[in-house]
Amino acid sequence: MAAAPLDTRDPALLQRTRQGLYWRLMSALFEEGDAAPNLESLAGELAAAAGLPKELLDPKISIDALVARFPKLKPDRAAAPWL
Repeated sequence: MAAAPLDTRDPALLQRTRQGLYWRLMSALFEEGDAAPNLESLAGELAAAAGLPKELLDPKISIDALVARFPKLKPDRAAAPWL
């Protein structure tokens, strides 16, 4: 079942979404992915709801490879030249 798109007009929802992704990032950073599979699931659902490719969550793929594979991400990459 496809995730419903995120309502970007709701600041509280966006804040909760960011918080969920930050927790997932911290989990991956400290290699706790196996201990927190719910965060992986949450991140996947949030990426799908935001219309982002699931490959975006793969820590092994480079940003340049993501942009090459998913050209619609190019404007976001251009907005963050430090990456």
